[in-house]
Amino acid sequence: MRYKIKFKIFVFMVACTAFVFTLSHVGASTYDTYFSGEIFGNGTMIGPIDVSGLSKDEAVKQLQSEINSWEQLGNIILVFGDRKEEIAKYDLVEFPLIEIVHTAKNSGPNPITAVVNKEFIEETTESLIAKEFNHMKIEELLNEIENRASLLTSETIEINLVNYLQVDETHTVSKAIITNIKDETEMSKWVKEIGEINIDPLQVFSLETFVTESGVTFTDDALSVVATGIYETILPTNFKIIERHTSDRLPEYAKFGFDAKVVQGNKDIIIYNVNSYKYKLLFSLVDEGLEIELIGAELPNEYEITVEDSQLYSPKTIIQYSSLLQLGKEEIKEAGEKGQIGTVYRSIRDNNYEIEKIKISQDYYAPIPRVKVSSILIPDPNIEESNQESSHDSNVEVPDSTHINEDNSEDDSLWGGTVDEK
Repeated sequence: MRYKIKFKIFVFMVACTAFVFTLSHVGASTYDTYFSGEIFGNGTMIGPIDVSGLSKDEAVKQLQSEINSWEQLGNIILVFGDRKEEIAKYDLVEFPLIEIVHTAKNSGPNPITAVVNKEFIEETTESLIAKEFNHMKIEELLNEIENRASLLTSETIEINLVNYLQVDETHTVSKAIITNIKDETEMSKWVKEIGEINIDPLQVFSLETFVTESGVTFTDDALSVVATGIYETILPTNFKIIERHTSDRLPEYAKFGFDAKVVQGNKDIIIYNVNSYKYKLLFSLVDEGLEIELIGAELPNEYEITVEDSQLYSPKTIIQYSSLLQLGKEEIKEAGEKGQIGTVYRSIRDNNYEIEKIKISQDYYAPIPRVKVSSILIPDPNIEESNQESSHDSNVEVPDSTHINEDNSEDDSLWGGTVDEK
C-alpha cells in the first residue's frame, strides 16, 4: 500500500517537473514568436522594405543593407539662389534601426524614421544664405529632409532653401521712375484701372496677355511706357527676360538699355519669376512721373545693371535746296540724333563679391540724319551772261534739290545714308 502511494507521489512529481520544464521552454519560445514579434509575419513592411519572415536581427541587417545602397546613390543638395551645398547622405541622416525594428508592428506597414543632424543643417544654411539660421523655418526644413530620406529612393535629394526662408513679403526689392512722359492721361488710367500686377511664383508673365484679360484698353504708346517701367524694375533682380523689344528711336522717357517697346499683337514684354514666392508690381504717379515698385521677399543675392562698350555715332547732314528761301538763307528742318550702341550686363553679387556676370542684351539705335534747308545756289555771273546771249527767254524755273553733306558724317561705310528728296 505504501509502495503504491509513494509511486503515485513520484509520478506526480515527475509530471509536475516535466510540465514546469516544458512550460518554461515552450512557453518562452511561443511568447517570443507570437508576442515579441521575433519572426515578422507576412505583409510586414518597414518603410519601403518588406521584412516578412525575417527575425528582428535579420530585419536590422536587411534595412542596413538597403540604407547603405541608398547612401551610395546620390547626395543631398541644399540650394539657395545661385549657390548650392552638396552633402553626403551619411553625414546628414541617421536611422536608429534597433529602435525602428523593435517597435515595428507585425503584419503591417511601419515607418522608417530618419534623424537629421540639426546642428549640421544650421551651420550649412547659415553659410549658404549668409544670415543667421533663425531666418529659416528650420523645423520645417528638418521634416522635409526626414520625410524624403525615409522613402529611401535611389536619387539625389535637392532642397531649395528659399522655400524655408522667413521673409518679409512687404519688402521693396527694386523700383524705377519713368520721367518725361508726354501724355500722362493714360498713365493715370493705368494707375486707376490696374494699379498693381501679381506675378506668381515660378510663372511666366506677359504684359499683353495681362492687359487682354483685364478687359481695359490702352494704346501701344502707353503700354510701351509701362513695359519700360516694368523692364527697368525687374532688370536688377533674378527674374528672367523671355521677350523684349526696343523702339526704332530711344524714347525721351527711357534711359539707354531700359527701353521696352510694345505693339499689341506683335511685340510684347514677357518675364519669368524664378522664385518660390509671389511678387507684386505696384504702380503710382509721383511728381517725377510713373513709379514702379517690385514688392516681395528679399532676393538671395544682390544684382547690379551696367551698360558697357557704349559708343555714339554722329548723324549725317542732309542739305536740301529750296527756291522758297532767300539767297544765302538756311533753316534746320530736323536736328537729327546721334546713334548709340551698348551692351547691358547683369552682375550677380554676394557681399559685394561678383559671382557671375550675364549679358542681357546689346541695344542699338541708328543715328537720325540732320536735315538742313538752304536757298538755291547763286548762279555764276559769267555763266549767266553767256546764257542770256544765247537765249531769248531767261525766265527759267529752278527746281529744288537735295545734297548730302558727307563732311559731317561718321562711319559712312558702316551706316550708309538716305537721300531725303523734297
